[in-house]
Amino acid sequence: MVALTIQMQHQKNNARFCGSTVTVDLKVENSTIIDFSHEICACVLGQASSSILANHIIGQKTQDLKILYEIIQHMLIKDGPPPSPPFEEFACLKPIKNYQTRHASVMLTFDAVIDCIKQIEEKMNG
Repeated sequence: MVALTIQMQHQKNNARFCGSTVTVDLKVENSTIIDFSHEICACVLGQASSSILANHIIGQKTQDLKILYEIIQHMLIKDGPPPSPPFEEFACLKPIKNYQTRHASVMLTFDAVIDCIKQIEEKMNG
């Protein structure tokens, strides 16, 4: 018999440049996101990014979200390709690559989600 492991984590992050804030609650079971909520007070870029992520995060593996985080960063910083489905909608944020001061707005919810995942993994690994 394998014990199911459910972890919940809460994280609040701020974007220094624009003052946006996001609070994320993330529930993980066996490295899979099973519940997600977010409260966001952000510019349109932060809202768009958070909305796209929220639409597809349930059922994703934590490792896949870490990879997605890197893909989005690469898209913004190095003009890399947008992510593949189900996250292809992030392509609409690709033009933000030209506005480095706005990258934090796009990444705000991602940063909070990745922080939650790291905290959950730390709890799991003792």
